[in-house]
Amino acid sequence: MSDRNSGFRELQHTADAAIEVWASSVENLFSTALSGMYQLMGVSSNSSRLAESTVIQLEENDLESLLVAFLSECLYFCDSKGLLVNPTHLSIHGNCLEAVCQLATLTTIEKEIKAATYHNLKIINNGNYWQATIVFDL
Repeated sequence: MSDRNSGFRELQHTADAAIEVWASSVENLFSTALSGMYQLMGVSSNSSRLAESTVIQLEENDLESLLVAFLSECLYFCDSKGLLVNPTHLSIHGNCLEAVCQLATLTTIEKEIKAATYHNLKIINNGNYWQATIVFDL
């Protein structure tokens, strides 16, 4: 999932790591946040060795909680299964997320991220784009 109007940049943060993310849709915001998290981690995979596909379904109280839950689920796949999650289709309706994902075998991880946090997390929609700043616990 890519959107030429989406992106992320790393922000300076004292003890943890943070990224600012923007996109033209909430779905692309979530996908871009995942890409940003993976870049912070310095991960790579052997894309010629795709493991399988999976569906991630989540429901939370609000979009911020849904984003943290989604990133946490992707961290779980990295940490416990040695797999990278690549959403091929992601849909968000209200506070529910469904992502169809390809899983690839993780080959490199340079920096461990323990968790995506709620610290100052607010998803903003100004009508033209979506934006969020995400702080990660290292």
